[in-house]
Amino acid sequence: PTEEDLNLHIDIIEEENEVVKDDTFDDEEFEDDEESYEDMSPKELFKLCKEREIECKPKKNAKYYINLLEEYDEAQNDWGDDEDDEWEDED
Repeated sequence: PTEEDLNLHIDIIEEENEVVKDDTFDDEEFEDDEESYEDMSPKELFKLCKEREIECKPKKNAKYYINLLEEYDEAQNDWGDDEDDEWEDED
């Protein structure tokens, strides 16, 4: 192959890599589109807690429900982290 052929192949590979980078999912971009808990009313927050089967008391202030929802979210994000420890070598 000539140097020109090789440069053409390199250009094609670089273009393909750029497309892959553009198609990746950005968590931060997705989170910006979601409505934040602070924008929701206490009634909406209460309903969200019930949908997620979080035990809560009715007719509380928004901060009460936000704390419960954030704890739930954190627990969901941590789920599965313990499984990685089981795979470590115990030499």
